[in-house]
Amino acid sequence: MRLPDHHALASARMNIWRSAAALCLLFTLAGCNDAKPTTDTPAKPDLALAATGLTSGDYRYIITLPGQKIEGVYDHDQPAWSKRSTIDGTVYELVLVGTDQYTKTGDGSWQHLDLTSEPYAEMSARMGLTFDNPDRTGATALLAAARDVTLTGTTLTGQIDTSAITTALGELMTVTTALADGNRLPFTATLDAQGRLTGLTMQMASGPWTMTITGYDPLPAPTIPATFTAG
Repeated sequence: MRLPDHHALASARMNIWRSAAALCLLFTLAGCNDAKPTTDTPAKPDLALAATGLTSGDYRYIITLPGQKIEGVYDHDQPAWSKRSTIDGTVYELVLVGTDQYTKTGDGSWQHLDLTSEPYAEMSARMGLTFDNPDRTGATALLAAARDVTLTGTTLTGQIDTSAITTALGELMTVTTALADGNRLPFTATLDAQGRLTGLTMQMASGPWTMTITGYDPLPAPTIPATFTAG
């Protein structure tokens, strides 16, 4: 009976070990050493943080939609709000300081209304002219109705569930029809380094509603017109 060659066996085992080591080195990412593939967990969007700048401080904004451009400034401390709306070439201006409203159309004169007197008190509440909600843009309501939101870097994408918007105040009053049908509207939003909203675009059937925040506090406060006619 021939005994096994121990030197040959040892050499064969060494070759097998070297081959296995080489394969493990080449395919480490494929699972050698029982390594398991890792997946990145998507960042969870903080929608409440995104709206913080619109509910707790000053801000300046621009909103565009088909046929309209709106430029506004909100001062949180007074409170005060001013905006300039261009609709089909006609300019409408509004300044609201406390309960005093000043309006002007085109080259006309400023008109003043005391919103505490009737029937203006009821009208101002219905039209969102009171300062119960400091967000004049309406973006807070849109974010509260956001669904299927994903965050990539500093960009949010998702859908606005219009059935979840019960009241369209501020600048959303110009698109109440689009928000009343209960559909879901795609949106894209951008954030700054602090997680605050810097822009939001909502896709409507009539065209995009786009808001851009051009500055956060502190900002110069809106001022009362030098001359005006009492209403």
